[in-house]
Amino acid sequence: MATIRVDISGLEELEREIEQLAVQATGRLGERAYMLMREEVPVETGNLRQGVVGYPPGGEIVRDKDAPPVSRAGRPVSKPNRAQIVVSARRARRGPRRATLHLASGKTREIRLRSVKSYNYAERVAKGRDAIKPKRGEALLIPVDRKPDKGSYITDGDQIYVVRKSAEAVKADPYHKRAAKRLRSEAPVIVEKVVEKLFDG
Repeated sequence: MATIRVDISGLEELEREIEQLAVQATGRLGERAYMLMREEVPVETGNLRQGVVGYPPGGEIVRDKDAPPVSRAGRPVSKPNRAQIVVSARRARRGPRRATLHLASGKTREIRLRSVKSYNYAERVAKGRDAIKPKRGEALLIPVDRKPDKGSYITDGDQIYVVRKSAEAVKADPYHKRAAKRLRSEAPVIVEKVVEKLFDG
């Protein structure tokens, strides 16, 4: 009976190089995605720009835990790599609390504020929001950076609020889609440079 021996060491080395290519390409794409996202978030929302996080420093790549492992010739292959960019700007839920109402006359009095649900600011900017019209007898507290020049306002610790009867709709500003579109157009060149450096360097 004839025995055929096949040396697959070359194929194994090629497989390692291809996996290294995938890791490095994902890293470079992740770095560029991070920069593009910071460029595309609205200028007036500085808290969004500060909240662009997720690409691990040092070139590390997040392993995609949700992706199923791939099997090749009965051998498990490491799960696909993923560079994850997260834009985080969220207001946490707050329970009932005491605050101070500052009247236009200069007088103040203690009031009690109702609990407030958590608010995903990053999502609201990206997807927009319908107009808000509270029920009768209720009002909106709008956070502001400084005390208004006239009219009453409320302070809750260091936070200042102005009172409004309603809030207009906010148009969607899909910064994440703009960043993704730019990355798609740049991706071939980025990957090509990684290939050249890995195989020609």
